[in-house]
Amino acid sequence: MNKLSFSFLVVLLSAVSCINSPKHQNTANSPYFNIKAYFESEVNRLNIEHPKISKTVNSNGKTESKVIQDTIWRSELSVFINSNINKPAWNKSYLVNKSDTSEVYKAIDTTLKTREISIIKHPDGTIKSISILNTTDNELYELVEKLEYIPNKFYKIERKQQSKLLKESSFVVEGKFLN
Repeated sequence: MNKLSFSFLVVLLSAVSCINSPKHQNTANSPYFNIKAYFESEVNRLNIEHPKISKTVNSNGKTESKVIQDTIWRSELSVFINSNINKPAWNKSYLVNKSDTSEVYKAIDTTLKTREISIIKHPDGTIKSISILNTTDNELYELVEKLEYIPNKFYKIERKQQSKLLKESSFVVEGKFLN
């Protein structure tokens, strides 16, 4: 490989790594923590590490538990990724309360699906926990989602749906990391 080809390869790899590097903190375009980038980074990390988890699913009172290691993390954490509030139209839609160890985002507009995001950090700035509250309310049903995530320890997805035509349904997924 000649020097020109090698230099081009180094520049190309540097550019690609910059494009693919997740930005967990706020971007210049948004005043909010980048939930989507954080959980996409977690998906990538967990896909590499293949942690063993104890997973419990409770659907309307029927519970099933098992230990699994081949989790499809993109699917498992998709509800967290979809709670992204970094959209240009929402730049002024959330009240922001930040300190050295926490960030809380509360929706000003009650029609927004993601109503609250609470992020607790360790003193070194790494994520200790993330809690998210999502709600959808329309003429047919009301859906409340409570999401919790503690890296390398625990995640919980809790959904309750009250339909105008059907009885209330509930669904809870809890995953405990065993590694």
